[in-house]
Order: sequence, then structure tokens, then C-alpha cells
Amino acid sequence: MAELVVLVIEHGERINLVIDAWREIGVETATVLDSEGMRRLSESMRMDDVPLFPSLANLMRGDGPAQKTIFAVIRDAALVATIIARTTAICGNLDEPGEGILFTVPVTRVIGLR
Repeated sequence: MAELVVLVIEHGERINLVIDAWREIGVETATVLDSEGMRRLSESMRMDDVPLFPSLANLMRGDGPAQKTIFAVIRDAALVATIIARTTAICGNLDEPGEGILFTVPVTRVIGLR
């Protein structure tokens, strides 16, 4: 069964290292999004810090490097295990606060994955 692998990286500057590693081990396609955690968003959205006429980009831009989310549908269970190992080698212990999160979800149907 295919799995959706989702990685949220708190340190967005690591995304290129992760993408390169995933390509090296055989991941052919993935999607990367800019993302913002609830904690960081709530810290940056204090009312006294918001300008009178803020742009949407300014509202969404937090302090520090941008958080990134990458996800890919993977059919091979062995490749999923390798993705996890390589990702933790780059990102460190994701069980530590503020490092990120990696999880997988079973995918029962895939259309368009080649």
C-alpha cells in the first residue's frame, strides 16, 4: 500500500538538503510548501504589532527562517523507511521541541502517480 510521507521542517534552510537526499534515494516527485506553525503565527500576530494597513504577505511573514512542509506519495515501504532514516540524519532528532515532525498516512487510492 502507498503511504503519504509528510515532513514539516522548522528550520526551512534544510529543505534543499532534504530534497537532494530524497532524490538520491529514488523519490521522483514531492511537493514543498511554505508553512507557518500555530505557535509562531500566534506569536507574530499580537495586535499591538500589526500595522494599520498590513499586506497579507506581511501578516504571514514571521520572524526567522520560514517553516517548510514537504510531502510525497510513496508506494515502496522500504523507500519510506529510507526516507525516514535520511531525513532524520539531516534534521536531527525530530522528537526534540522546535525541530519539526515527520509522519506517514496510508493511501488507499492514487490517481496520477507514475
